[in-house]
This record gives sequence, C-alpha cells and structure tokens, in this order.
Amino acid sequence: MSKIVYNPNIFEQEDIDKAKKIILTNEGDLKSEERWEKETPFIVDDIVEKLQINENMTLLDFGCGIGRVAKELIEKTSCKVIGVDISSSMRDMAKKYVNSQNFKAISPQDLEENIKKGFRFDAAYSIWVLQHCLSPQMEIDTIKKALKKDALFYVLNNKISAVPTNKGWKNNGVNIHDILKLRFEQLDESSLPIEIADEKISKLTFISFLKNSKGFKTLSSNQEVINLANQALQEYKKGNLEACKKLYLKVLEIEENNEDALANLGVISKALGNSKEAINYYIKAIKINPHNALTYNNLGNALKDVKDYKRAIQAFSDCIKRDPKNFNAYNNLGITFEALKDSNKAIWAYKEAVKINPNFSKAVNNIGVILYKQEKYEEAIQIFKIALNIDKNYHELHSNIGACLNKLKKYDEAIKSLDLAIEKDPKNAGAYTNLGNVYNKIHEYKKAAKLHEKSIELAPNGVNAYSNVGTSYKYLNQANKAIESYKKAIELDPSFVNAHFDLATMYLAKGDYENGFKEYEYRFQKDEMKAHIFNNKDIFSKPMFTGKEDIKDKTLLIHSEQGFGDSLQFIRFISDIKEKFSCKIAVKCRDELKELFKCLEEIDILTDRSEDTPSFDYHLPLMSMPYILGIKDIKELKQDKGYLKAKKDDNFKITKKKGTLNIGICWSASVTGESYDGKVFDLSYLEKLVKSEKVNVYSLQVGPEKEDIKKLGFEDDIIDLTEQLTDFSKTASLINELDLVISSDTSVAHLTGALNKPVWVPLQKIPDWRWQNKGEKSLWYPSAKLFRQKTNRVWDSVFQSIYDKLFSNFKIKV
Repeated sequence: MSKIVYNPNIFEQEDIDKAKKIILTNEGDLKSEERWEKETPFIVDDIVEKLQINENMTLLDFGCGIGRVAKELIEKTSCKVIGVDISSSMRDMAKKYVNSQNFKAISPQDLEENIKKGFRFDAAYSIWVLQHCLSPQMEIDTIKKALKKDALFYVLNNKISAVPTNKGWKNNGVNIHDILKLRFEQLDESSLPIEIADEKISKLTFISFLKNSKGFKTLSSNQEVINLANQALQEYKKGNLEACKKLYLKVLEIEENNEDALANLGVISKALGNSKEAINYYIKAIKINPHNALTYNNLGNALKDVKDYKRAIQAFSDCIKRDPKNFNAYNNLGITFEALKDSNKAIWAYKEAVKINPNFSKAVNNIGVILYKQEKYEEAIQIFKIALNIDKNYHELHSNIGACLNKLKKYDEAIKSLDLAIEKDPKNAGAYTNLGNVYNKIHEYKKAAKLHEKSIELAPNGVNAYSNVGTSYKYLNQANKAIESYKKAIELDPSFVNAHFDLATMYLAKGDYENGFKEYEYRFQKDEMKAHIFNNKDIFSKPMFTGKEDIKDKTLLIHSEQGFGDSLQFIRFISDIKEKFSCKIAVKCRDELKELFKCLEEIDILTDRSEDTPSFDYHLPLMSMPYILGIKDIKELKQDKGYLKAKKDDNFKITKKKGTLNIGICWSASVTGESYDGKVFDLSYLEKLVKSEKVNVYSLQVGPEKEDIKKLGFEDDIIDLTEQLTDFSKTASLINELDLVISSDTSVAHLTGALNKPVWVPLQKIPDWRWQNKGEKSLWYPSAKLFRQKTNRVWDSVFQSIYDKLFSNFKIKV
C-alpha cells in the first residue's frame, strides 16, 4: 500500500469560483458563497480594530488564497499586504482579484528569502490556513521570524487539523492553539459569532489575538543556524526526513542548546520509527525550556510508543499542569490508561478532554471504544452516535457502530452501517474487516474472506484482518492458508493471544501436536480465562510444573479448567504423567466429575471445587498434560480400550431384548462452549429413531434443552431418566447399559468414548479441532464413529447416513 503523503495539490484550482469553494467549503446549511459574504466583512473589521491597521503598515497575509481579506483591508485602510500561499494558481488569481499596487503575492520560499534579508512585517494574520499545514509548528515559527518584535498577529483557525494527503484529509493530531500560545503572548481569544457563521462552525473555531513578545529572545541570531533551520523546514515539507534530521544535527553542532532543533529532532526521530531516540531529544529540549507544554505532550506520545506507560502518564500530566486546557493531552492520557487496562481512569481522561472541547469527537469515540471492550454495546452505540453528531465526516464511527451491532447479533443493521462506512470512506481498512466479521458470523465465508483480503490490501499491517481472514479460511477448509494468516498476525503482533490460540487449534486439527499444544498454552492469556485464574488464585499463585523440575515423590496437582468434555478427554494422560515423573498425583476437578474419577487408580488425592485445595508442590492445568509429555503427533495417542470405568447401578433397569436396540441420545451442548450453534442439532432430526418400535430411546440430555422432548410431543417415545443423572458417574452407569449413544459434540460423546462404548457423533463441516476435518474414525476414541456435514449447516445428509448405518450395522430400518 502506498504511504500517506502530503498533497497540497488540492489548492491548485482553475478559476476563482472553484478556488472560493476550497477556501471556504460548504458547512452544514451554509454554502461557500454565503460564508464568503458574511465572514469577510466581520473578519476585516475585526483585524482592523485589533491590529490597529493604518496606511503606513505592511501586513503578512499567511495563506492568502485569492486575497479576499487583503482586498478589503487595502480598500478600507490603504495598507500594504504581502500574501503568501503554497499554491501558484492561488497566487496568480490573488493578484487579479485584489488588483492593487499595495498587494503582492509570493511563495513560502520567497518569504524565507525576505526574512533572510532582514525584512520584517508590522503585523500578520492567517485565516483558515494553519489547520491545513503539514508542520504548523514550523510554519508558525516562520511567521514569528517574519514579524517585528511586539508585532500583533491575528489567527482564525479550526480547532481540529485537516491536512490534505493522497488519502484524503487527515487529522495529524497537532494542537495549533497550543503552539500559538507557546510562541506568542495571547492578548485575547474568541470565536466566530453564531450570527456570522452558525453554531457548529462557531464551536469548532477560535480567534486568537497574539503579540510577538513571548520567547522572542530564544530565536537564534546566528545566520548559519537560521539558514540550516529553513533548509530543514523545506526538506520536512518534501517528506525528506533523513535530510531534515541531518540539517538539525548541524544546527546542534553550532548551538548545542537550540531548543527548537532538539524538539524538532524528537518529532523527526519518532516519525522515522525511533521513539527511544525521540525521547532523548525531547528530554534535552525540556531541560533547556521546562515550560514548553507541547514538548511534554510529544514526550508522552513517544514514551507511550515504547510502552513506558508510567513515565508517559507523568509527561502528559506535566503538559496539563502547564496547559490545563490541553484537551489533546487529556486524550493521550486516556489512551495510556487504556493501555494499562485502567478503563475508569481512561474514561475520566476522555471526559476531561470533552469538557474542555465539547466538539472533540475523537475523545468521545474513545469512550465508546472502551464501552465496546466492556461489552456494553448498546451504550457504545449511543456514544458513537454522539460523536457522529459532532462530526458527520468522522466516517470511522459508522464502522464502530457496525461492530457493536455485530456483537448484538443485529446482522442486517450491522451490514447497513458498515456498507455506509465503506461508501463514505472506501479506504477504511477497519470497516472492511468489521464487515468481514459479520459475514463470518452469518457463515458467508467467501464474502468474509474477500473483505478481509481487501482490508489487508489497504492496511498490510492490520493484525486483526489477518486473524479474521484466518477464521474465514478455516471454515472454507483452507487449513494452510488459515495457518499462514494466523502466523502473519503473530509476526505483526507477537502478543496477539487470540491469534496464537486459533493457530493452536489449526495445528491440532491437522494432528501437529508438537506445535499445537505449544501454542495452546496461550489460552491462559485469553480474557475468558481471567476469571478462572482469579477464582483459583490459591492454585495459580504457586509454581506451575514445566516438565523440567524433578518432582519424584512430590505432589503434582492436576486441576480442571474448562468444560466437562475437556476434562473427560484429557484425564487419560494422568497415567502417563505418573509413569514419566514418578510423582504423587492430586486432582481437583469440577464437582460432577469427582465420583467418576475415583476409578483412576493413579490418583492419590481427589477433591472437587467445593473442597479445600490439597497441599501440593507444583500444579498443572489438566489440558497442559500432553504438552508437558511432549506428544508430537496424533499417532502417539495410546489406543486405550476405555480409560474410565462405570459402576453398576441397579436403579437403571435397562431391558435387553433381541432385535431391539437401547440407544441414548444427546442433541445439545453447553451454551457457553465454543461454536455452540454449529455443534447442536434439533431433536426433530431423530424423530424416525424416536418413533421406531425397534429402538428404546433414552435421553442423556440434561439442562433446559430437555424441554424439547415435551415441545415435540415425544414424552411417550423417549425414556427420560435424567433426573437420576446427578453427576457423570451416574451418566456413565446408564451409558454402560446401552447399546449405542448418538451425541452431539459435547461431554456425553467424550464420556462414552472414554468408557469405550459405541458412540456416533454428528459433526459440523469444520468441527472442533479434536475431531479433525476428515475421516469417520477418532484416534482419541476407538469406539467412536464420526458423521460429518457435507455442506455447512446442513444436517439432513448426516442423519440419513446415521439411519443407513443403523440398518447396515444392526439391520434396523427407521
């Protein structure tokens, strides 16, 4: 993707009418011509009064456009005006429009030459110009050098910068108001009256009346330094940062304590990606002038870049002490608090920024982003709408609203909002990836992949887009492309936890357990695991076993962490751990598993979560056992003929009758589990089985989903003993009496496989990693038979295969 480059060509216009529309754009209900007619007389009168203009004065019109203010001033006072504009076409039109011997139009380079020759202006004004400058600090310094000592300076400007680039108008985050106050003595401040503009324009602008007295003596009097600084400015404008840096370094060779050179070197170093070097320059500049609020703000941003958040907070606080109304510093402070995951302080800082500048839409948006992260999606949408009301051109807000609607599962509304974001700003990479996420959610993975690919094309370093397109590829069954995408996301952001976890599942699905279980360890850094770690801090505060410690005859606590199915699947490794490390095994599991796990002779101590944690030397999460054991390939799994055992329970009196099958069924799963929607199927798919006279159907479905039996009118057809299934030991006893279990991808399937009882598992097209993506056998459970969707979300063919298999295996036709 091409870089964002300063593009002032927008100011090159063919004729006066087009120039007027650029100089004064349409704003709200006010058209360019109307603004021209209303603003110009007010501005001219205000300048004449405040700058005390007379016929003997020569004024600098910085950014003169076609000379609309100069023309009126000359006619009113007979003063002389020299207009400076970056656009050659504007300068040519200004000469024709003003049409006076008292007016000249020159280029910025000509202005620099006149300054070098010693020419100084009696006063200056700049109208709607400084917000468009690439480097307003340097432009303001040029104006300062061009003015006589104690000369007056009148500025009408927007509070928000809008720099023309090849990618459209961009806010460069520079607070022009701060720079003016730093460089000049402020005599008065106001804004355009509502009756001259309108309420919106009035709120978004300021008029500063300034005096060139403050810090006048700090400007270098060394002509060589002045020349080098001017050259540096020109190189900066061209984007030649390295050349600009060399020139400022030459300035320091002459004047080692030149504050401007040091501060500007900080800006350049940061732009070149060397934030540590920038920090050093800023600190040196602050030592020379500890009162410069702008340098503290820049220092804070550089410290934030290197994640030195504590010092960044101090720098922003120092900026605010020197300039209590610096809303940008408050906003940056909020961003820093966010990085420290202190949402309350971040929101406070953003609110302070908005108090100072109610039209600071960026800070309002940042509050919405925090609410989004807190999963307060409805509240976030309202905040984003407030920001959009402040700035209708803040098109990213449509994307943020769309992301919230996606989380609220309002997919149609989300698509409309995100389509609008892309229509308003076709180069907004984030909008494409947010829209791709919606299509991922509604299972339109080809569309989603194209959108994520477009996002990557626009922003090649967008880590989320790589991760999200990986998910699209995953469900398009393009495993290698998914892996490469996740790896690219991790390359760009090594701490991207979700990308590590998703990469783990792709490796595991391919049977690459060496890489898979290594990456799977990142699960503990996921937000979803934080509550579990906090609730078990008595365990996690002690040493975790890495496999390198000598734990012979010591106690290793194995503890469950996720769903029941995970515990049932991974408890098989207990015997391997005990054999390899010759340790005592203590297990702490969920309450419903304790009675079942008593069958494992390798366990020396067994407790559940309602009991105190037993004394131990090291702990190990249950799902980390294969990683510690160094299992590299799925083929290394022992083909256990049942590693769990069921007790005989006479309460389950299952009738055995020749020609009749006893089949247990489970059709739903935990709603908190991964991919819930894809795993579960409607009980109605089993109607033929339920209604068959050759099958006794037993429900193994616990929880609210068992109400489906009543909803479908199957009360007389399904034997429901689930009131007796108070824990997994009871469920195991019932399964042990059955001929077959048909279960969704849930704990019942894992339990049946662990008991080595026949289990048929209907699977979505791209199932959970442990079932892999092809084949009807499971290396985890030899007794399992897998029935896979041919088409995503379509179960009909799956159950037809199940009914066919019933006939071929048991001669039962349903």
